[in-house]
Amino acid sequence: MRPPPISADHLRRAVAAPPLERPTLLAAAEAVSCRVSDWLAIAEAWLELDRPDDAARCLVAAEPLLGPGWDMRRAANAWLRIGDADRAVGVVEAVEARAAAETCGLTWRLLAAAFDALQDPDGVARCLATGRARARDADDLCEMAEGHVELLGDTTTARALLEDGLSRSADVRSCLTIADARAAWRDGRHRRTPATDACLAAARRLAATFQDWHEIAAQMHELGHDPEEIRVALLHAQEFATRDERLSLARRMRDWVQDPEAAAALGPMGLRPAQLAAPGPSPLGWQRDAGALFDWLRERVTDAALEVVASGDYQTDEQQHLAALREIRDTGLVPLPLAWHPLEVVSLYQWSEGEDVDHAARAFGCTVICLPELVHAGQGRGGLEDTFAVLLESCCVLGEDAESRAMGLLVAFADGPQHVEPVVVAFATLGLLLVAARRDSADPRLDTVAARLLALEAELTRDGYRRERRGFVLGATYFDQRVDVWSRLVREVLLPLDVAVDMPSLAEVVHRFAAKP
Repeated sequence: MRPPPISADHLRRAVAAPPLERPTLLAAAEAVSCRVSDWLAIAEAWLELDRPDDAARCLVAAEPLLGPGWDMRRAANAWLRIGDADRAVGVVEAVEARAAAETCGLTWRLLAAAFDALQDPDGVARCLATGRARARDADDLCEMAEGHVELLGDTTTARALLEDGLSRSADVRSCLTIADARAAWRDGRHRRTPATDACLAAARRLAATFQDWHEIAAQMHELGHDPEEIRVALLHAQEFATRDERLSLARRMRDWVQDPEAAAALGPMGLRPAQLAAPGPSPLGWQRDAGALFDWLRERVTDAALEVVASGDYQTDEQQHLAALREIRDTGLVPLPLAWHPLEVVSLYQWSEGEDVDHAARAFGCTVICLPELVHAGQGRGGLEDTFAVLLESCCVLGEDAESRAMGLLVAFADGPQHVEPVVVAFATLGLLLVAARRDSADPRLDTVAARLLALEAELTRDGYRRERRGFVLGATYFDQRVDVWSRLVREVLLPLDVAVDMPSLAEVVHRFAAKP
């Protein structure tokens, strides 16, 4: 079952089509557009055809969805291409007005940069002043410092902001955030300086946990410190390390200190899925098997596919990402926690969609994201609600073999490991219900899963839904960038069910999904 064509598919066809056929394809793209990026891409395509009125229609549709990021800049640039400079400025001013109560420093730096691109110095000064006044923590102060350097060349104010932030830093993370900001000032590259040394010294004085020392070692590695200095930090981390955390240290000893013997003494480079969640029967009626899908995909994801995934961050660190992906595929070992290489690119590739997606590669990346989260030492990323949706969609495309194996991974989460948040357990349970119902809509075990889902939903909604308008279960999370995938699967799989009278819980779940929020 392949998902229906999306706006990007129609756009891709329009680009390749003769000019006379493009308007029809762009109109088809508009008909299924639901995201701001879709509207902006369609507007840009209309401009390529020299049809500004059509482009303006799409830009107007996009405006309520704009936030203080690149999409806002794209919209303003499109209005400039149309020849309406006032509307371009108005786009940024509208986003600024919607952000009136915002405290996040990144928001105000992005707004200032947008005004700078529109040659509006008053807007730049206003947004930087607002960001300075509202800065709450090291992250905000670093964003404001970067804005002053990048937009005004004002290193004096930037340095004062960071020195103030360091003096107020009460935890290691804040010190390292400021060190990272100071390191990036020279030619945009991270380099060790006396200022970064001062930040690291403050961090060392505050360090009191495994995570503290691990992050200090990571910052030293990023800044090019001597391997022996990094070793000292890792040895401090080892004093606090659990068994699973020692696995992370082993990898760091190998990769950062180039000491394979010390790495081997700490333990293996990762764990197999069966070590993350023991295989076996589940109260839900299916077998718990976290590794079945992982191993099946390992045999099918090609070097060429991994190269595409590894290049997904604009080719940044492509070879490091590729080496990490190959190691995971070839060894079957799951790193704990999943490091930046390859977390960044698999996280990006999970957002790929449309007819050209390599679903084996996307499912492999989603599985690599999910598996570490089964144990406490692998947690920290968040957003598995979206990842489960993408994984399910790809497995449905890959067919019955992938679906049946995905159930084992979903059961591992649906069984509710103690450290996993209830909302993640609920979405894993929903995923299990959808896959199981696709395979056999009369399976009596569906009622057991549905009963579990109702109980979880009741727990999640004691204090109200986070996204009330999303409705049953789907409104229980802020991670809802793929709620459209969940909604489509529910419509296609659950809503058409003719539920037997001996499945009251399943009937209630279908009723709750069918009801409008």
